[in-house]
Amino acid sequence: MASNNSTDDSNAAPTADDTATPSSETAELNRQNEARLQEIEQNIRENQPLTSEQLPLTALEKQYLQESTASNFRQGVTYLQNHYSHLRMVRGDGNCYYRAFLYSLVEQLLNHHHHQDPTAKAEGERICQWRYYRAFLYSLVEQLLNHHQDPTAKAEGDRICQWLKHDSWQQVLNIGGYDEMTCEIFYDSMVELLEKVVSSAPKTGESSSSYTMADFHEEMNQETATSDYCTWYMRVITATHLKSHPDRFLPFILAEQPGLDIPQYCQREIEPMGKECEMLQALALAEAFGVQVQIEYLDGHALQTSSQGDKKLSQHNVGSEEPKLFLKLLYRPGHYDILYPISK
Repeated sequence: MASNNSTDDSNAAPTADDTATPSSETAELNRQNEARLQEIEQNIRENQPLTSEQLPLTALEKQYLQESTASNFRQGVTYLQNHYSHLRMVRGDGNCYYRAFLYSLVEQLLNHHHHQDPTAKAEGERICQWRYYRAFLYSLVEQLLNHHQDPTAKAEGDRICQWLKHDSWQQVLNIGGYDEMTCEIFYDSMVELLEKVVSSAPKTGESSSSYTMADFHEEMNQETATSDYCTWYMRVITATHLKSHPDRFLPFILAEQPGLDIPQYCQREIEPMGKECEMLQALALAEAFGVQVQIEYLDGHALQTSSQGDKKLSQHNVGSEEPKLFLKLLYRPGHYDILYPISK
């Protein structure tokens, strides 16, 4: 019987390459993935502004021309072209809903404010004062009263003055449970921005505004500055609104993430920058500001047939049922941009 001198490969001594442990291989894979993510994020920062200039809808159409499976998307874009003149793209960094919300809100206030629209001006002052509580309380309410010299407006000013004593800043601290020192710089950034907006209309004898759309657009595209500070503070407002209405919102949270209470949900899904905004957060933010957000859904589903027989995208409206301001946003899977209706 011939002796078997061959060596079983499974029993062979390990080579130097075989000595790497699974944990070291995982660490190296994680390092490579992290490097790729950093490269992608750097490319986004260099090539995609936080908020673009207004773009024609053809910019959206080009994204779906080469995709054979995107016919529903292309039909949706055609619908949008018939109802909207432009869009403004927002950086896809997980904060896009909050950035789109803030940009659209301030842009409307600026545009109406500069055209002397009294309803929008009053709404801007109401929102700004709702944000502001402490040292400027008296002067802000005084602005509102001086702007509306009639008994009805005076009564409304009195109501707002009383309401301001328990405004959102107090809710953030007392109901939201946030630390004042932690939140103050973000709160101040939000207040400063809105104050510039509501005081920007040209004064008598002046032809130019103190704070223009160009100023706003430039400020909103500065990295790690006002846009980020306001975005995080809007996350705090959103979380505080949920915490203020636990009986209403908790069932929705438990349906999606069983076992989480509202503070845990806020800590995990709302407070971290980069976490995408779900419909529950969108609703809470719009309600907190007292505006309505109208969202067109370009998500690949077939167009719906309206009661008049027209084809249209699915649309969801969230927020106030009696709004004075309407924000128009476009949803695509995992992302939001700003829409501009065709002027009638």
